[in-house]
This record gives sequence, C-alpha cells and structure tokens, in this order.
Amino acid sequence: MSALERASDLIGTRFRLQGRHPDVGLDCVGVILHSYDLDAEAYPANYGLRGHGLASLDQAFAEHFRRIPRPAMRAGDALVFRCNVNRLHLALHAGDRLIEANALVGRVVERPFPAEWPLIRVYRRRTRRCP
Repeated sequence: MSALERASDLIGTRFRLQGRHPDVGLDCVGVILHSYDLDAEAYPANYGLRGHGLASLDQAFAEHFRRIPRPAMRAGDALVFRCNVNRLHLALHAGDRLIEANALVGRVVERPFPAEWPLIRVYRRRTRRCP
C-alpha cells in the first residue's frame, strides 16, 4: 500500500494534538508517520512546530526522508507549510489536493492544493536499498 493510499484511509480520523495512533487521534505529524508506515513511537511527541521547529523537523525526518526541490514534488511527498510566523504544518501531497490533520475541523481531511500558506519544505521517503 502506498503512502497516499494509507493517508486516504485516515480521512475522517479524529484530530488530537501530538496524536500518534488513529484509534486515539492524529495531528499533522501523526498523519505523515502513519502514511509512510513509520514507527510513530520512534518520533518524539514533544516536537515543536511552533517557533523554531524547522531544524528539529529536518533532523527528525533525516533518517527516512530527503529534502527535494519544490519543482520536483509529486503526489505522495510530505509537505511543510508556514501557517504563520510561529507555526509549521505538515500535509501529504495528493496531486490537486492535500491530506492533512485539521485542528479547526477536528479530523483528518482532504482539501484542495495548493494551500493558502507558503510551502517551505518538500520531503520524499528515502528508497530502501538492498545490501
């Protein structure tokens, strides 16, 4: 199953700040982790997407993701937006739409892409290589 298929299956899941499990609720990081079938417990729940969280996000994602240039983005990539001067938000790129955990709506939703916020990072899952 692809990351995009797993993300689509999460639509309607309850929003929960720093949520890591779909049965309890997910936030934007939780949606990305579950979409890529990563061990959500291996990622710290006390991450900061407010303030200066971009460097810590780069560090946390470095093992499983690589940054790519915006013009090279494609469906299935993880996107990082700057919602305001102090807050970042992650979503999964799904072509002409986004899949995201939306705190205002209170659940994981699908909505049109591009978003109204500036796109500041694009991450792509690193491919696994055979030894």
